[in-house]
Amino acid sequence: MSSTMVVRQPQPVMVAQSSQEWGSGICDCCDDVPECCFAFWCLPCFTCVTAKKYGECLCLPLLDYLLVGGCIPAITMSMRVSMRQRYGIRGSMCNDCVHSTFCGACVWCQMSREMKKRNIQIVMLRAEVSWGRLTDTELAHHSNAGAIMTSSTMIVTQPQPVMVAQDSEEWGSKICDCCQDVPECCFAFWCFPCFTCMVSKKYGECLCLPLLEMFGGIIRPITMSTRVSMRQRYNIKGTMCNDCVCSTFCTSCVWCQMSREMKRRNIQIVLVGAKYR
Repeated sequence: MSSTMVVRQPQPVMVAQSSQEWGSGICDCCDDVPECCFAFWCLPCFTCVTAKKYGECLCLPLLDYLLVGGCIPAITMSMRVSMRQRYGIRGSMCNDCVHSTFCGACVWCQMSREMKKRNIQIVMLRAEVSWGRLTDTELAHHSNAGAIMTSSTMIVTQPQPVMVAQDSEEWGSKICDCCQDVPECCFAFWCFPCFTCMVSKKYGECLCLPLLEMFGGIIRPITMSTRVSMRQRYNIKGTMCNDCVCSTFCTSCVWCQMSREMKRRNIQIVLVGAKYR
């Protein structure tokens, strides 16, 4: 028996670009002049096209132009928050709120450029090197095919505790299941502003962020943005249209649901099992 190194030919590997920062600044509109002009001459159409490319409803951004979002454009802010969570871009909802309120057009241009950048893939070539024990007969048989032979010995390691967080593509409770946590339901009923601030703080955002709802309109921009952000963070299925409806007509129930979801996601399960290699 001899120890032989077998090298595979380079194989193309598709790697998507990833970064924790925006690919362009909020005012770098000239990086893509055609889209800048499109947004300048017909911003409603541009926002609808961008929302469609992002996978949301084509007409969703029009809600911002119907003045149902108040001073804070709920759809613009929610889209920016969602994109940050999806691509792992650093930032805060306070920052998103400021940019969406005072630089709405620039925010949409930035998001459009970011989608283009994130969808560009880099092709990398790599060679794989493996070690195996081959007999002379096996080496002669597999030399032309470039196959790799490894030992068939099964190695069993002792059971080790593994911490696994609960994961699901669905909400852990329904939006009307407030009675699953009666104390929090009562807290939200008697002092709703304090409850929302507490939930926002637990989620890692500014304590007073939910108080900006008073500057909103029919659509609750902070409630919707927080729900959208939580869906993206926990990979929960849904759409921004659904988030918009729930946040508008069931605001208190949405905050209770999000509080229950954070509790559920933070509970870890200890699994003990043997590993086979």
